[in-house]
Amino acid sequence: MKIAIIMVSYNACDLTVKCVKSVFSSEHENLSLNVIVVDNSESIQNCNKLKIELKNLDIDANDSLELIHVNNNGYFSGINSGLSRLELPNYEFVVAGNNDLEYHSRFFVELVSARYPIEAYVLAPNIINLDGCNENPRSIGGVSGFKKIAYSLYYRSYWLAVAMSLVHSVFSKNERKNPIQIRQYIHLSMGACYIFTRNFLRKTNKLDDRVFLFGEEVLLANQISVLGGKLLYVPNIIVKHCEHSSVGKLGAREYYDIQRKSYQIFKKYL
Repeated sequence: MKIAIIMVSYNACDLTVKCVKSVFSSEHENLSLNVIVVDNSESIQNCNKLKIELKNLDIDANDSLELIHVNNNGYFSGINSGLSRLELPNYEFVVAGNNDLEYHSRFFVELVSARYPIEAYVLAPNIINLDGCNENPRSIGGVSGFKKIAYSLYYRSYWLAVAMSLVHSVFSKNERKNPIQIRQYIHLSMGACYIFTRNFLRKTNKLDDRVFLFGEEVLLANQISVLGGKLLYVPNIIVKHCEHSSVGKLGAREYYDIQRKSYQIFKKYL
């Protein structure tokens, strides 16, 4: 069975190499793993360093590793660049995500050992952050009216967003950090990692990449729904999230401005 892994990398060579190593060191007997690293950094030096580091990795004969460099047009655009390199009918699953992930040793074993309903177009794995908290599921039954109002206020102005963030930081201390961990259909999942099934890839070979960064999970939820499928959360498929390597390079105002621009696109799909 062939599985592709698309990894989007932005100016973080060491993280990317660590992520690739976690993929190939995972248990995957009788599986062929094809990793495509999509480097969208502006630094030629970083790309060249990454090329050297990846070339020196020792991988099994049944596996493959490819590095491509593309212009930075956003996260889902990077994934689309990886998808365009694949003969999609040859793959049972395509795993796509950030480069700041560490794949659990049994990630692929758990993935292929289960059976999935035909309407499960995309699988959301159990993403565990550095604090040991589960980042999935983000939303099970949809975004509430209250949250939609909060979004509209948050993106009205930068300083209002700052004030709301401060208030939220106080009251969020008592929020439940670990949502219910059962296999179930959900509305939204954390965008750091997705698993696209053959049924999804038969319907489309391209993600909705209209946002540069932020809101991708909302656009994907809409795309899945339009295509007639569902998003299935599978808690026994585990990745560790080392958290926003690219976002960490942004200033607070730049971070907000990118979010706000994306919100104008994804808000009608909330």
